[in-house]
Amino acid sequence: MFASRYTATRVAARIGQALAIVFALVGLFSGNVILALIGGFIFFAASQEARVAKVRHAIGGTVIGTVMANDHPRFDQFDRIATVAGILAHTDST
Repeated sequence: MFASRYTATRVAARIGQALAIVFALVGLFSGNVILALIGGFIFFAASQEARVAKVRHAIGGTVIGTVMANDHPRFDQFDRIATVAGILAHTDST
């Protein structure tokens, strides 16, 4: 009966985008620029919300420790810039 949070957000975003298009069209055809701008804002906000839901769904229960790099080089405050640049140029953890 109930949908997942991801599915519900996706559906809500699509409905929001459809209503935003209606607002924008009504605003443009009636000469109400503010309503058209509100429609555009709602459309882009709904798009971003759908993207956030997609990313959260994709990463799922991933723990930050599995994607965090621990092997980055350490530097002292007195290291020369050329030395640091040379080390960083030959590492993957930039």
